[in-house]
Amino acid sequence: MTTGLDTPYDLLVLGGGLAGLSVAYKAACRGRSVGVLEARGRAGGLVASHVFEGLRVDVGAESCASSKGGVLVRELCAELGLETVEPQGQSWVWSNGADGPVPLPYGIVGIPADLHDPDVIAALRQAGGQAAVDRALEDLVLGPEVGAEAETIAELVEMRMGPAVLDLFVQPIAGGIYSADPALLSIERVAPGLKEAMLSAESLSGAVAALKAAGPKGAAVFSTKGGMWRLPAALVDSIESHGGRVITDTKVVGLCWVAASRLWHVQVEVKSPSGEKTEETYVAKKLNLALPPHKVFALLKEAAEDALGQGAAEDAVAWADILELCDFDWTHKGAPVMHVTLCLPGDSLEGAPRGSGMLIGPGGPLDPASPYPRRPKALTHYSAKWPDTVEDSDMHVLRVSYGRAGEDAMLPTVSEACAHASTLLGVDITPDSLLDSRVINWSGTMHVSTPQAVEVAARMREILDGVSALSISGAWFAGSGLAAVIPDALRTGETL
Repeated sequence: MTTGLDTPYDLLVLGGGLAGLSVAYKAACRGRSVGVLEARGRAGGLVASHVFEGLRVDVGAESCASSKGGVLVRELCAELGLETVEPQGQSWVWSNGADGPVPLPYGIVGIPADLHDPDVIAALRQAGGQAAVDRALEDLVLGPEVGAEAETIAELVEMRMGPAVLDLFVQPIAGGIYSADPALLSIERVAPGLKEAMLSAESLSGAVAALKAAGPKGAAVFSTKGGMWRLPAALVDSIESHGGRVITDTKVVGLCWVAASRLWHVQVEVKSPSGEKTEETYVAKKLNLALPPHKVFALLKEAAEDALGQGAAEDAVAWADILELCDFDWTHKGAPVMHVTLCLPGDSLEGAPRGSGMLIGPGGPLDPASPYPRRPKALTHYSAKWPDTVEDSDMHVLRVSYGRAGEDAMLPTVSEACAHASTLLGVDITPDSLLDSRVINWSGTMHVSTPQAVEVAARMREILDGVSALSISGAWFAGSGLAAVIPDALRTGETL
């Protein structure tokens, strides 16, 4: 079956996560005929929900950074009629050398903006004695050239502030939010403008303070009232109200650029409700790939070889450049999203013992006698962090997260999550005490922004500037987090 052959779509978006939905939304609002193809049975990607005791809450990404890009996401929410809210409660970190959780410092990626903050000093002294404090304070007297050539977050922090700051504050943030070792994270992708600000401020902490002061005020993150899951739902509704289609259970298996007609033919495998699979072809004038990098490059390699084989002279240089990029070795594959959501009675966690939750470093708390040796990377007290979501429900919702890049992707269990939550919160939580629970395991979904991967994305962007029929969106291309992904995708949708 071929869909859109007589009247091809103006735009087909491959991938129905927030990137793909944002591209499709802008294009549909501009009157384009749009189709979104999504392999899963739902749209939204890493933003997803589940109903506990009659209440729908996030079981995927639950917030967006309040950065410059976050301002644009807030504007999108307003366009869609969604109210935004800020989190409640203190955030904590618990990592190498710490006897217990310490307050998360005000800063960027765990890098403190104020090295004289009493909480920062106390945490450093607890972890490494006065020597750790003195080493961190060297940042204030080192010349701005120290760290100027660093490419990764770990290099920069260790050169400026020493290993204690890296282990105590930065490691938990990198693992919990980016699912990566900071030794792999590109400074320019994770903290754009930080090195330039350091040259002006003449210290790393001063640079962090300057960037924070210049950025949006208020909390570091925000969500949509009632749950972030409302955002993809609203985007789907808007796309379809403008005549577009969001087609789920449809897996893309091949691409073909037909040079003679200048049309894309997209081969898909469709899964019916009964589980039966059939093959179809969709046809479009333009294509947006909002898929993980491994899938993008596999599809583009096939399409480039086919286009060059057709003698597509008009785009031959671009196709040859794309084909060359397809040989990039994605050594650092995406980390899994793995977590267990625990639903407990309302009287079980009164007072929110650790506020909104904590981020845990690879050397964080571990009971030697526990049968669960793996360390979680984060705990979120969802109902304390976003109280409006559960304001009419007498229950608490916790999320215990696992899965750093390079770790064994062993599926977490409810018993394991209960044991870890008990250690982290200092409260006895057992499977028998739960009202409900849910285990999530999305493998390879958290892209690691290494300096090399950032270079490949930048080169691909240069190539695509000259190819009007093809565009790319997503975290590997635009940067991690909704505040990077959504604005980039909206800009793309404005041009298609």
